[in-house]
Amino acid sequence: MALRTRISLVTAALLVAACGGGGGSVSSTLQLSGTAATGLAIAGKTVEAKCASSSGTATSAIDGSYSISVSGGTLPCVLRVTAADGTVLHAVAQGSGSSATVNITPLSELMLARLADKRPADFFNAFEPARVTAAAVTDAQAAVVSALKDIVDLSGINLLGDKLVAATPSSGGNAFDQKLDVLKTRLAAAQTSLDSLTQTLVDNSPSATVATLLRPAAQSCAALRSDKYRIFDAGATDSAQQTPVAQIDAAKLKLMLPTPTGTVTLAFSRANGPSSPMLFGHGFANVAADGGLSVTDCGIATTLAGCSASPSLEGRFAPAGTVANSAAVQRPG
Repeated sequence: MALRTRISLVTAALLVAACGGGGGSVSSTLQLSGTAATGLAIAGKTVEAKCASSSGTATSAIDGSYSISVSGGTLPCVLRVTAADGTVLHAVAQGSGSSATVNITPLSELMLARLADKRPADFFNAFEPARVTAAAVTDAQAAVVSALKDIVDLSGINLLGDKLVAATPSSGGNAFDQKLDVLKTRLAAAQTSLDSLTQTLVDNSPSATVATLLRPAAQSCAALRSDKYRIFDAGATDSAQQTPVAQIDAAKLKLMLPTPTGTVTLAFSRANGPSSPMLFGHGFANVAADGGLSVTDCGIATTLAGCSASPSLEGRFAPAGTVANSAAVQRPG
């Protein structure tokens, strides 16, 4: 009788434990981890995660690594961190398991812009878990790799999940981190921002537009960028003279004409895409006989009348004092 009573008590205890009795219901925990970096570790900053269910936060370590335990959390998730310079970065974690690795970098920001077709900040504020699918993440990464192919080689890298060792004030980063350095350097040389680059991905702009945005710009005018141009000289009678190719080195403020003669005035404007009238910028520069450029006027992100009719318009050349009768300059293509 005593043995039967003890067996009954043990059985009852096992049933209570199996049902989560005695301490409330048992909930699952989702573990998110990765590295937040811009080429330099984002240290000591709050990393926020919004998931399909529940949310959580953590503080990044000195090397930019973080680990968030989201009680009751399920994938997918969207994450956010603000760097020391105020740059806000986002990333998404996709899957169905109890853990995920996701790096938060400028590249993940671009990926999310492409995936969501909206600014990452807006997607974070109004999270739509259904949009974060494996196919969508794969397509977004492919779009970013393609858009930046002339800037930095990202082939073979999982932008969200590969091991990222970020540089710190006392140590260097790994090869992945160095890719972030290349992008940061090109943004600085082009006098543009990650925010502007993100917008081109939101707009689903072609890779050529991204490449143009990241071309080196003149220190005195970000609208004047290094590139090859085809010059249409309305006053020339020879077809070869009408369409010569000229190279502008914006960083050196130099125009390499095939046969530069005399001082000319350049009215330049740069289209934002093959069918958009919005320009990166426009302005005027004097061109000396040796090709030296001096910018006299500069404007950024200006709509130019008539650009929609000639979407490939890049700029204009004309003899000094006759800019109104200038001929169009288009990128060779």
